[in-house]
Amino acid sequence: MTAHGATRACVVLVLGLCLAVACVSSRTRPAPAPIDTLGRRGALAVLLHSYEEGEGQAAGAVSSAEAAEIEERLGACVRDALKERGVGMRVIAPAELAQRVFPGLPPARMPRSPESYVDLATSAEFRARTRDLGVRYLVIATGATQMPRSGGIACFGGGPAGACFGLVIWHRESRLAAVVLDLASGNLGEGPSTEASGHTWLAALGIFPLGMPSGFTRTKACHEFGAALADALAANGAPAAAPAPDR
Repeated sequence: MTAHGATRACVVLVLGLCLAVACVSSRTRPAPAPIDTLGRRGALAVLLHSYEEGEGQAAGAVSSAEAAEIEERLGACVRDALKERGVGMRVIAPAELAQRVFPGLPPARMPRSPESYVDLATSAEFRARTRDLGVRYLVIATGATQMPRSGGIACFGGGPAGACFGLVIWHRESRLAAVVLDLASGNLGEGPSTEASGHTWLAALGIFPLGMPSGFTRTKACHEFGAALADALAANGAPAAAPAPDR
């Protein structure tokens, strides 16, 4: 193959992979029932209980800083979706919830499990503080991103004459699911869930590394999750009880 032909083949390969990455697929399961918003007023808080990321058995919890970033993005996705649908509910930031409901407790140490808040919902002091803040619902999410990979990159030589060639492709699948706690009734309802999948890659052509961004499935899942939750809130019905955990 001539140098021109090789260059053209590389360009075609890169463009083809770009198109593959652009085609991110998603599946969303809406909340089993609409959520009564009492005239679509009040506020909600979106909390991240846990998020894991990795390849197969190597998957593990993301760092606390990354979890805080994912939690912030989830709140923004829900806020944007509510605004698009004209639902006048305010999304309370976790930092504000911690300051007003758990004074003196850093946001990172605030309870985030559904079980913790079901117990807290029986406390008159907790109910009074959340009521003063205007919070009616707590949306508690869990998520994960799996990244199995194929391919590889090999390097030859050393120093200025060294070069690396190859391609690594990751299949990414990001999942989000949530439960919704109605603080007025103490009812824990099942919320929406969503999955987004696609591919990301890293190529080495000589000494030039090329690659595609890795967070696109998280972003897609976040937007779909926000839209599904906003749809449940806009429907103005009653939340369904969460199914009993498997034993």
